[in-house]
Amino acid sequence: MKSSEKTVSVHVPGDAYWIGTNIHRLRMRHKLTRETLAQAAGIQARSLKQIEDAAEASNPTLKTLGAIARALGVETVALFKRHPEEDFKV
Repeated sequence: MKSSEKTVSVHVPGDAYWIGTNIHRLRMRHKLTRETLAQAAGIQARSLKQIEDAAEASNPTLKTLGAIARALGVETVALFKRHPEEDFKV
């Protein structure tokens, strides 16, 4: 790279961002509290918060995501959608 060239950093949201966003949107759509959804999925509310916030400490397994999806009435793959403006099949 030439010294006159500049690099530009672009943040592209990854899977963790979309998973958290989608879980949050679906939880709001169902009018569920974080605690209620966590209990239905068999996880701690603190863990659900980390997943929704896409925290680095959060590294949910597919089993956990599957449990959350079932509690929300969607297929697990719906949590990975990268276009939140599309409607979820509930």
